[in-house]
Amino acid sequence: TTARLPLTTLTHPPERHILRQPTYVALTTIPAFTPNITQVSVMSSFQAIIESCDAVILAASKLEEAKRTITTCEAEYRDLVARKAALETDVATLRAEKDDLDADIAELNVKIFELSGAVAEKEDGEIRRAIIEPEPEHDGVMTPKHNRMMTPSVQTTAPSSSSSSTTTDGDGSGFGFDDDHHLPFQFDFDGEEIATKKWSPPSAALMSSDRKKRRASVAKRYSSPKKWRRMVRTHRLQSILLGEF
Repeated sequence: TTARLPLTTLTHPPERHILRQPTYVALTTIPAFTPNITQVSVMSSFQAIIESCDAVILAASKLEEAKRTITTCEAEYRDLVARKAALETDVATLRAEKDDLDADIAELNVKIFELSGAVAEKEDGEIRRAIIEPEPEHDGVMTPKHNRMMTPSVQTTAPSSSSSSTTTDGDGSGFGFDDDHHLPFQFDFDGEEIATKKWSPPSAALMSSDRKKRRASVAKRYSSPKKWRRMVRTHRLQSILLGEF
């Protein structure tokens, strides 16, 4: 803004005493406050200090966050170390169990091998016994037909004829034995039962021919352990009866 100031006559020399019209001079107003160079430098320094404090606060917050992250990582690391130790313990336990199972498997293999050898030896022995002592053709109780087949035949010559005839004596009179020598019982080789039937010992000729036939066909027959026992008992009984007579 500009202001007009009147110029009085006092500005002129007093001796003239001439009244003149006042004149106005345009003047520029001065600002209320004008900072100097020192104040500007102080303000800039203060602003720099404020900015530095803000940077320090931001760095401190970042440092605190990094510290929390490090703490979390350390906890996770300790957890992983504990889990690693537990897994190592489990692995050691599993290895020990594996070694025990391997030892058991080896022992079972040895037992299986021994059992296989024993079974093979038993089968070989049974085959040898089958070849040496063939199984009789009859099975179980001796039937009357079998008794008739095993009954000895005697050649008798009639006094009035020159021809000979073959007679089958069911009670064994052809051998000259009484009824006291006959067996009043008969074994059932399957159930060990006793039958009230008479049986007479077979002739040597029939037994030899039957043995030859059985030896020729013994390899084609299937024999079970029960049949082996029956065969042994049959031959023992026949040998005892032949020894008695």
